[in-house]
Amino acid sequence: MELWRAGDDVVAAIPALTEALVDSDVEVQVGAAELLGRCGGKAAAAVPTLIGILADRHAHGFVRMTVIMTLGEIGPAATSAAPALIDTLGDSSMCTDAVRALVAIGDTAMPALVRALRHGQPTIRLGAAYVLGSLGDASVVASLVEILEDPDEGVRRAAAEALVSIRNRLTK
Repeated sequence: MELWRAGDDVVAAIPALTEALVDSDVEVQVGAAELLGRCGGKAAAAVPTLIGILADRHAHGFVRMTVIMTLGEIGPAATSAAPALIDTLGDSSMCTDAVRALVAIGDTAMPALVRALRHGQPTIRLGAAYVLGSLGDASVVASLVEILEDPDEGVRRAAAEALVSIRNRLTK
């Protein structure tokens, strides 16, 4: 299907693609999510449905993984998905894609990421620190410095690496 090459005409298909996200067939769900991702920010109306699928722990793993990638492709228009994406940082099978999606969403995800530095689960704190370092915004330095005292060694290391990344971006 060449839908993603249709330009502005693709906007008309977004409601149908959003409905297809909850089809009983996993392949239809995945295909719909992939096509929505190719629509980029124009697919912002599908974000609430995508968040619902991501939050559904009973949804097929491949569908959830595709939804994560789709949210990243939607980019800043998917800011409301940041908390749900942050929750997936604790799942080793989805963490890498969640990091990529949060980086693609960009600075608009920073408030949720800073809150995640205080999450009870170390892997979520670690992932949040990594994303904040990738975003490279100096406004989060104080929050990262705070978690240099985290009880988890991995979190401390991620905070230190994030601080180095921010410094490097600022000195370029």
